[in-house]
Amino acid sequence: MKAPTLAGIAVLVACQALAQTGKPSEAFEVASVKLVPGSDLPVGFSMTPRRSGGRISWVTNPALLLRYAFGLPDWRIVRTDTRDKNSGEPFYAIEATMDASASEDQVRTMLRNLLVDRFGLRSHRETNTVQGYALVVAKAGPKIKAALPGEIPPMPAYLAGKSPEAFDGRIMTSKEGKSTSALMGRGVSIAQLADELSANLNTLVLDQTGMTGRYYFGFKFLTVRDVPAADVEGSTIFDALQNELGLRLEKQKGPVEVLVVDHFERPSEN
Repeated sequence: MKAPTLAGIAVLVACQALAQTGKPSEAFEVASVKLVPGSDLPVGFSMTPRRSGGRISWVTNPALLLRYAFGLPDWRIVRTDTRDKNSGEPFYAIEATMDASASEDQVRTMLRNLLVDRFGLRSHRETNTVQGYALVVAKAGPKIKAALPGEIPPMPAYLAGKSPEAFDGRIMTSKEGKSTSALMGRGVSIAQLADELSANLNTLVLDQTGMTGRYYFGFKFLTVRDVPAADVEGSTIFDALQNELGLRLEKQKGPVEVLVVDHFERPSEN
């Protein structure tokens, strides 16, 4: 019998590690989960985890944990697990270490495994029909044209002075006042716009414009959902889309895959 080579020994060790741990590269090296007492927003709370090299620090709640770990908006997560709805969502302080080279997708996988191991998460996916919107071209036609190759239109007035290159290919919603937000796209598709509208409206938005190409736009809209008060100037996002881009949102139902949370419990002690 031939003596095992160094390469063979390395493969054997890797296989043994896999057999012992199941998913050696999909779990945090060390993870601490502690309940944060009190019902007020805790110090250090953030919407997404804070990362420094191979360390994650995050003060958050179950809703945000699920949203980030699965990369889904709130409206695509259905909570059927039992919980005290009167006490609100608890907050937890999570500290974890991992390989500093881990990608964001790998971090999400580690968090999903942490949810299973420490929060007893049980879930499944199913397709639901939801009431949402279809993004269509308004009757008068679109007011934006696809950019020509090499064409880089100027930045919106509210972002004057910002470097256009830094925003190339990006679409984003930003706060521009107490009751006003702005939506900007720099060389993006209409499908990307539909996804951003979905995030803003917290529901399904389907791109049915038939428009192709890369588009540049930027407009402001009121963040209030009700009819604007007399002392508030501006348009709702529905009016702004039609006035600025020549696009319209129509109510429409559509199928979408959702994550159904069947069980979620207070995490085990560290």
